[in-house]
Amino acid sequence: MSKWNIAALVGVPGVCKTSLCRSAARALGYKHVNYGELMLDVAVSKKLASNQDEIFKLDLEVQQSIWKAAAYKVKEMKGTSNKILLDLHGVDL
Repeated sequence: MSKWNIAALVGVPGVCKTSLCRSAARALGYKHVNYGELMLDVAVSKKLASNQDEIFKLDLEVQQSIWKAAAYKVKEMKGTSNKILLDLHGVDL
């Protein structure tokens, strides 16, 4: 069994990260957290965007504030869920 409290799977869109994360989280007893969905929840709650495309059209400083708020939410989740598998998008250059 894993000794990690938070693990992350990072990859570009379309490589089946989310499917893999869901399956692995279920098998290992981890909570699956999709970071993009978490960022969207933050943006919607702050009335900054209504979809992920709108988030990426915001000023970089605003995007960074959304990213940070989502990171704090993951930190808060750690208190209620001992094990988290974080589903992150990588950068496609």
